Amino acid sequence: MNENKRRVKSGFVLGIVMLLVVCSLGVIASPARAAIVPEWTAAPDIGDTYTQAVVVNDDDGLVYVMGGVKSISMGNYDQAVPDAASYDPDTGDWTVLEPMPTGVRGAAGVFGQDGRVYVIGGYNNSAGVIDSTQIYDPDTDTWSSGAAIPVGAWEAKAVAVYEDTLVVAGGEGAAGQVYRYDISDDSWVAGASMPVAMLGGSFVCDGYYSYYLGGSDSSYVEQSYAFVYYPWDSWSWMDDMPAAVVAHASVLGADGYIYVFGGGNSVMNVEPGRTAGYCVNPDTWTWSTLPDLTVAAKYLGAAATPDGRIFAVGGNDDTTMLSTVESMRVMSVSTTVSDTAVGPGEDLLVTVSMDFAYGVPEAYYVNPYLLDSNDVVYNPMEVYSPMPNSFAFEISIPASAAPGPYELVLHDLVAYYYDGGNSVPDDFSIALTVLDVNNFEEQLAALQADIDALTAALAAEGADVDALTIQVAVMQAKLDGIIAGMTAMGASQAATMEDLNATLDGLQAQLDAFQEQIDRIENKADTAGTYGIVTMVLVIIIIVLVALMLVMARKKP
Repeated sequence: MNENKRRVKSGFVLGIVMLLVVCSLGVIASPARAAIVPEWTAAPDIGDTYTQAVVVNDDDGLVYVMGGVKSISMGNYDQAVPDAASYDPDTGDWTVLEPMPTGVRGAAGVFGQDGRVYVIGGYNNSAGVIDSTQIYDPDTDTWSSGAAIPVGAWEAKAVAVYEDTLVVAGGEGAAGQVYRYDISDDSWVAGASMPVAMLGGSFVCDGYYSYYLGGSDSSYVEQSYAFVYYPWDSWSWMDDMPAAVVAHASVLGADGYIYVFGGGNSVMNVEPGRTAGYCVNPDTWTWSTLPDLTVAAKYLGAAATPDGRIFAVGGNDDTTMLSTVESMRVMSVSTTVSDTAVGPGEDLLVTVSMDFAYGVPEAYYVNPYLLDSNDVVYNPMEVYSPMPNSFAFEISIPASAAPGPYELVLHDLVAYYYDGGNSVPDDFSIALTVLDVNNFEEQLAALQADIDALTAALAAEGADVDALTIQVAVMQAKLDGIIAGMTAMGASQAATMEDLNATLDGLQAQLDAFQEQIDRIENKADTAGTYGIVTMVLVIIIIVLVALMLVMARKKP
């Protein structure tokens, strides 16, 4: 009996070991798209120290820093400054702008949908809390004055809710009052008061609803309150933030999430800052924790770019004034086309890939079109795709398209979250050239460039063989078309034909070699697939043998 048990045990162990070995041999790694790992990194600093400044960005991601305080003396802020500057996140360059008419700190600031920056209220050391509306026009680098807000406030917050409507909420001195500004007729009206009178929080619009997060009530210490403001002028409570915070910064990322970071424990000007941050899906109201800022800051500013970066700008940490700028990528978009030099009447295969740090979209929507050098639009389309990370579509070059430069514009690219907010990363474009159908030298040179690019793509790690196979077929069709066109030229072009035929032979040889290389890769994949099937059969056999051994052992006396 003991001998039987030993046999059963030994057989069972042997079977398990064989199972593990076979399974380990059968695992074949396949390339997978990696999500973005969020991390704060240093960006070019402002060039000077600023805290309690207005920090906003335009639709292209250009960042504006206006007003604020540049220094601290004997534990107190010095005079607010009228300084104004812009920052280009693509180049890291800062540009000094025309100064504000009146220097303020803790003003409400917003980039209006009319393309101008609005700086409303704030505190001036000489005049105290002011009620001015200072308007900056980036096109002319000039300032103008709008109608004064009915009640001036320090640390009020502003959002743009409609094309011609700004909303300013709360602030010290406003007792939770809300005012709506009509850009078209330069007038203010009172709105629905906040659920709780707040100051020092943040106010962010997701394109429709606006969210007031954190801040301080009459206690002057941090709170975790969260409210939603509806564009028809009413408020509702939301579940609290993960932590109480005041004097922080918030911004809507290109991925549709709201990002909150930095801040302090109270509205006191001079006090240690924080590094913690969070982000939230506005519709599901689910929160995630961000990596810590590398520099603690309160009364800092926030900005975002349509390519998926968010920025933390300036602020102060106790008595230390900051000139630092930190950035973090939360979304990336890449676009490729099967060809960048095409002939009239041809089709382009366009692939769009998107990666996210926090959001996981379920579908995409985009309006692609072609744009010539005279801004004439061709072949506008609507593309919807229920894909997790990427999608592809074809767009046709009009048969009537004249030779020359074009742009393929991906207009209103939107990533949809079925359970929450949508992202609008803005427009993307790819430069194209439409070739002269009668210029065979030009077409052959473009085809050679395409083949070189495909060769490099095949050699890259994680090459998408299926996509490359499609592109080889496209190249072969182009080559066949050129041959047909040259043949149609007739005997009168015999000398030209002889020269071009040599080029054609070389291109055809490259395409044949390229297809053979793809075939070898696919054969390896087929072999791996066959091996996987054999592995599964072996695993089943081993399981059956182990079961048989157990049954036979039980039958023995």
